[in-house]
Amino acid sequence: MIAASADLVWVVDDEPALVVALDGGSLERVAQFRHLGGPKALVAQGARAWYVATPEAEHVDEHGRPERATVMRLDDLGDDLLRFDAGTGGQERLGRRRISPEIALDEDRLWVSSELPDDDSDGEDPTSSLECLDLDGRGQFHIERPGQIDALAAGDGMVWVAGFRRSQQAHVTAALSGDGLVLGQVSFSSVDLRPWTPPPPPRGPRLSRMARARAIRDAVEADLDQPQQAWGRFGDTWEVPPVSAEFRLERVELRGTEREPEIAVLFRWAGEDELFGLKYGVPRRGEAYISVYVAENLLADGIETAVREVADGVTWLSWPGD
Repeated sequence: MIAASADLVWVVDDEPALVVALDGGSLERVAQFRHLGGPKALVAQGARAWYVATPEAEHVDEHGRPERATVMRLDDLGDDLLRFDAGTGGQERLGRRRISPEIALDEDRLWVSSELPDDDSDGEDPTSSLECLDLDGRGQFHIERPGQIDALAAGDGMVWVAGFRRSQQAHVTAALSGDGLVLGQVSFSSVDLRPWTPPPPPRGPRLSRMARARAIRDAVEADLDQPQQAWGRFGDTWEVPPVSAEFRLERVELRGTEREPEIAVLFRWAGEDELFGLKYGVPRRGEAYISVYVAENLLADGIETAVREVADGVTWLSWPGD
């Protein structure tokens, strides 16, 4: 994350939670500010910068690795808006607001966007809020707009908003005046991008339903049998067991019929001798996320809430509503 203004370049060093102002010519450090948070947006003007970050707290995970976790307060949801001054060394929190990662700066005003609750109506656009603040974080006015706000820019008393419109199935860019009046908008849905789009790779031979089921079975067994690589936020890597440390795969079987094949995952849990089983249908097309479903069922739904049915020496698990 980087922002430039006057003779300074501002950057975020996420691991030590620093926002640093550098001299634009020599890149010598002019000032630095520590704020523990997930970086989302940074803009600058003169010797000052405005920073949006999700509140975080430090902790140590079960393996002894230092981690950071997002702080969720039901009575104070949102992201921190902060201002830093490289000239005075001042650091101010201008409040917590429901801000999406989009923020733009135009002389003496900040423009920030946020998403309003979405009723998830099919074909209808969600509503987004575009708020105008002064440089001290005080609200001047706000407007509500249909569609997402995926990008934001401001300058010369105007603001430009770009985002996806569900109702049009297209990305729309709008130009607004300094008081929020829409001056015009354009959609690029009619632009033919095919001359610049590489052709799709040639399709291989189409597998029969049973051959596809066997390939899925092999992939699920590999996913659930071998440790997985995990990546930390700051570039560190380590291995984690599939699903959890309590899960031990016995085997993955292909069951069902030629027309309706099933994947059966047989496993032990928490060192117990009881053999558990989960069954999943093979989709006719698209991706098979069976390894993901196994983890969701066992960790999110919880093995203790499952309905159990014993057959052929296996305790088959299912959950109401599956």
